[in-house]
Amino acid sequence: MTWRDALEIGLVVIASLGGGGAIVLGLSNWLGRVWADSLAERQRLASERELANQRGRIDQALARFDAALEHRNLLLQRLADIELQGLRECWQRARECYVHVNGLRPVDSGTDEDLFRARWVGLADSHNALLSKVGEFEPFLEDPITDLLQKIRYIVALEMNQSQRERFTSRWWDQGTENQQKCERLVEELRLAVRARVAQFRKIAEGEDV
Repeated sequence: MTWRDALEIGLVVIASLGGGGAIVLGLSNWLGRVWADSLAERQRLASERELANQRGRIDQALARFDAALEHRNLLLQRLADIELQGLRECWQRARECYVHVNGLRPVDSGTDEDLFRARWVGLADSHNALLSKVGEFEPFLEDPITDLLQKIRYIVALEMNQSQRERFTSRWWDQGTENQQKCERLVEELRLAVRARVAQFRKIAEGEDV
């Protein structure tokens, strides 16, 4: 039996019922609409609940992402602060070493042993201060800057050792001049490297690409 046959039979039955058939047909249509509206309402409510659940999951994911991003930014800011502090303090210690290297055996400074000893102690103190700061901040500094700091420290240590072995000889004066020149060159390279790194931080703070 096809649907057309079923429809024809239904119409015959309704026709045989007369007015009662019309009532039944109207009631059937009304019940069909009620059922369809109820089904549509249930689907709408289910869709709204699912949408609300999806929004909740998205909001939770965004909240976790914001928290992770904030934590990352705080961590990066803290690392940047440590590096900038290291650059400043290591530069100051390196500059002090340069001053003491120049002051240990300047030209025509005489051969006063007591004066030399006081200058040597100042040089040793500046060397130890630089060594301490490099050890403290080395993990947070870029390798080229760390290498320059280590080279400066080596020149200072060399100046100290040479002055311990012999003093006030022609070779000793020549060695002092050579160490002063090397230290001056390295400190200038360090100054330029520190300025370049600080300029990078300034660009990042201003929102520019580095």
